[in-house]
Amino acid sequence: MNKADTRRLIKKLKNASICCFDCGNKYGVPSVSDSTMWVGVCAICEQQTVVTEARDFAYFITGIKKLTESIITNQEAQ
Repeated sequence: MNKADTRRLIKKLKNASICCFDCGNKYGVPSVSDSTMWVGVCAICEQQTVVTEARDFAYFITGIKKLTESIITNQEAQ
């Protein structure tokens, strides 16, 4: 993933209000034991599937941090 793609993904994560469980587990940390689920379109992968609120995955803070660090690391390497 290049720097522009990474920045777009970070923006998606910051703006996402709902997500599927695959994206939630990939970019966030499950923060509740019970979630409200419904069929909708994931704001990250844009697939129609079972979704829940971004807050259930701590608003993707860990994923945003890792992606931001990868941009910084790549800039320092150049």
